[in-house]
Amino acid sequence: MILHPLRKDTTEWISFKVSDTGIGMKAEQIEKVFQAFTQADESTTRRYGGTGLELVIAQKFCQMMGGDISQESELGKGSIFTVELPAIVVEKAAS
Repeated sequence: MILHPLRKDTTEWISFKVSDTGIGMKAEQIEKVFQAFTQADESTTRRYGGTGLELVIAQKFCQMMGGDISQESELGKGSIFTVELPAIVVEKAAS
């Protein structure tokens, strides 16, 4: 994991990347990775398990704090997930 402080406009942000050297994904699989109850590939679900909610929940938490999470991947070489969050999270009223 690599942690980077950064500045956007006048706000301080924290950015960190988590990478793996796993099976990676094709472009069409990457498009589905943040959709609830969707696995990138059904054969992957059978082989590795999972519900398809983990990344969706992580993304929603990041967005609730004013940030986001993104992903890059290369088939056969692994994936990199980047989380960007404001250094100070301002609590918002529930919607």
